[in-house]
Amino acid sequence: MVALALTVMLPIASAACASRPPSPPPKPPPPPEVPADLRVCFGGLTEVPDRDLTVGDVERLWKDERKRSAAKTRCGERLLAWIDAILPGLR
Repeated sequence: MVALALTVMLPIASAACASRPPSPPPKPPPPPEVPADLRVCFGGLTEVPDRDLTVGDVERLWKDERKRSAAKTRCGERLLAWIDAILPGLR
């Protein structure tokens, strides 16, 4: 009878001792720093003078804003390409 009890109880007791909560997964490495040229290229707005604007002022400001918009679009495309390049190493 004692042998039967030990046969049944011993595996149950040892199983309870062996179970531990799983270790947390390792922390992923931090992502690399965003390149400096990408960090600064999204800044800057077209300054609008605090006065009545002439037709020439409006035309100049509009052209300046279009140039900035095109530059920011190119910068955004470079940023997306950089992200696509580093993502495989972060997964």
